[in-house]
Amino acid sequence: MFAWAIGSVGSNYALASIMALALPIYNIALGVDAVKLGWAMSLPRVIDCFFDPWLGWRSDNTRSRWGRRKPYIVAGAFPLGLLTLLLWIPPVRMGPGVLFWYFLVISIFYYLAYSVCTVPLLALGYELSTDYNERTRIMGWMSVFALLGGLGMPWLYRMTLLPVFGRNEVVGVRWVGGMLAVVIFCTSIAPGIFCKERFAKAANRTIGLVDSVRMTLRNGPFRVLVVATVLTVIITCMVSPCLYYVDIYEICGGKEKASVIIGWAGTVQTLAAFAGIPFNTWLSKLFGKRVAALICIGVTAFGYGLYAVTLTPRYPYLQVISAFVVGWGIQGIWIMVYSMTADVCDDDELKTGHRREAFYGAAMGVCNKAGLAIAAVASGYIVHVAGYRENVVVGPEVMARMRHIFIWSQVAGLAVCGLIMSFYPLTRKRMGEIRVELDARHEAKAIEG
Repeated sequence: MFAWAIGSVGSNYALASIMALALPIYNIALGVDAVKLGWAMSLPRVIDCFFDPWLGWRSDNTRSRWGRRKPYIVAGAFPLGLLTLLLWIPPVRMGPGVLFWYFLVISIFYYLAYSVCTVPLLALGYELSTDYNERTRIMGWMSVFALLGGLGMPWLYRMTLLPVFGRNEVVGVRWVGGMLAVVIFCTSIAPGIFCKERFAKAANRTIGLVDSVRMTLRNGPFRVLVVATVLTVIITCMVSPCLYYVDIYEICGGKEKASVIIGWAGTVQTLAAFAGIPFNTWLSKLFGKRVAALICIGVTAFGYGLYAVTLTPRYPYLQVISAFVVGWGIQGIWIMVYSMTADVCDDDELKTGHRREAFYGAAMGVCNKAGLAIAAVASGYIVHVAGYRENVVVGPEVMARMRHIFIWSQVAGLAVCGLIMSFYPLTRKRMGEIRVELDARHEAKAIEG
C-alpha cells in the first residue's frame, strides 16, 4: 500500500505543476496569448481521450511475468521526467509564436507519458483491497503521500522568483523544472519496482476494446460518478487562474508579494486537506461514501463562498481561511470518488465477469482530462472576457469581474455537482450484497478448477 501510494507524489506533481506554472510563466512572463495557451493546454487532453482507453484496455488484457500494471509504470517514468525538464526550458528568444508551438508539442508527449504511468497505477490501487471501508483508507493514504509531496506545489512560482535567480521567473523555472523532473521520475517508478499485484494474471479472457467501451458506458453508477466529478473539475479549474490575477494586480499590487500570498494560501490548503483525511475517512465509515461525498462538496462550496469576505487588499493573508476550508473539503471529494470507482469495478465484475480496473481508471481519467481541457480553453477566454489584456494596464473593474467569476461560479457549480452525486446508487448495503455474490462465484470457480 505504501509503495503504491508513493506513486501519487509523482502523478500529483506532474499534473499540478503544469497547471500552477503555465499561465504565470508562458502568459505573464513570456507574453504568450492566454487564449492560445488555453488551447495548447487542452489539445493534448483530446489525444488522451483516445489513448487512455486503449492503454487501459491493453493493461487489463496484458499477460506477462511482471504483471498487468508494473511494466507500463516503469516504461512511462523516464520519459515523463525528461519531458518535465523540457517543458520548463523554453526557447525564450524565439518569441511568443514559437513558444506557443513549443509548449503545445512538449505538452502532447508529456501527457502521453503521464498516462502510461498513471492509468496502470490507479488500476493497481483499485485492486489492493476488496473491503468497502478499507478501500477508502487506501485512497486516504494515497492522498497523504500526494499532499506531502504537494506541500511545495504552491511555492513553485515563488521559487522561480528567488534572488539567486535574479528574481527572474524565466531563469528560475529552469532550475525548478529540473527539481520537478527528478522528483517525478523517482516517485513514479517506485510502484513499478516495489509493488505486488493482486490480479497479476487475471486477464485469462481477452475482451475487445469496443466491447470494453460499451460495457463501461452501460454502467449506471459509473455514469453518475463521471458526470459529478467532471463538473467539479471543470468548474474549479476553469476559474482558478483568476485568483492569480486578482492577487497580483489588486490584492498585493505585484508579482513578488502575490507569489508569497499564493504560496501560503496553497500551503494552508494542502495542510487542511492533510488534516481532513482522517475525518473524511471517518465520515465514509460512519455514513457511507455517498453521504460523505455530499458533505465534502458542501464544505468546499462554503469555502469558496468565504472568498467574498476574505479576498481583500486590506488583509491579504485573510484568504488563507478560505483556502483552509476548501482544502478540507475538496480532498474528501476525491478520496470518495476514487474509493467509489473501486466499488464500481466490483459492480462491473458482477455484471460482466471481467476485472477491468485499468479501463475504468482510464475512463475516469479521460473524462477528467476532458474536463481539464474544457477548463483550460475556457480559462483563457474568461481572462479575456473579464477584460485582461497582455501589456495593458489593468483597471479595478476587470479585477471585480474576475473576483465574482472566481467565487460564485464555483459555489453554483458545486451545488449542481452535489445534486448529481445524490443519485449514486452503490451504498454500503449494496456493496455487501455484491461482495457476497462475487465471493460465491469465485469459490465455485475454484472448486471447478
